Amino acid sequence: MKEKQCFTVFATVVLWRVIELKKFLILVFAVMMTMNVLCGCNTKKEDDGELTVLCTIFPVYDWVCELTKGAAGVKVELLMDSGTDMHNYQVSAADILSISRSDVFIYVGGESDAWVSDALENAA
Repeated sequence: MKEKQCFTVFATVVLWRVIELKKFLILVFAVMMTMNVLCGCNTKKEDDGELTVLCTIFPVYDWVCELTKGAAGVKVELLMDSGTDMHNYQVSAADILSISRSDVFIYVGGESDAWVSDALENAA
């Protein structure tokens, strides 16, 4: 009888600690998710006085580079790497972040840039 009571007390203590551990883990998870949400809210870049122009394809990038040659405070970036098939392009989360941080976004449009409308909605 004494062994059964000892086991019952031991099981109760273990169960209580498991419940406390679960509560602690849930609290830690909730805090981590809250921090993740709060840290991810600030996607706007600070105004550094530089105009960032983001182009989808190289011909447009080259054209904008020629137009802005010698202009102070203009930075031109290319979204797609060379050799990327623009008809089968899949936009990534990093691309959407680049679009949202750019000051000017230049794309061709039409079927070649059909993904742009969805990306612009997500970047806003």
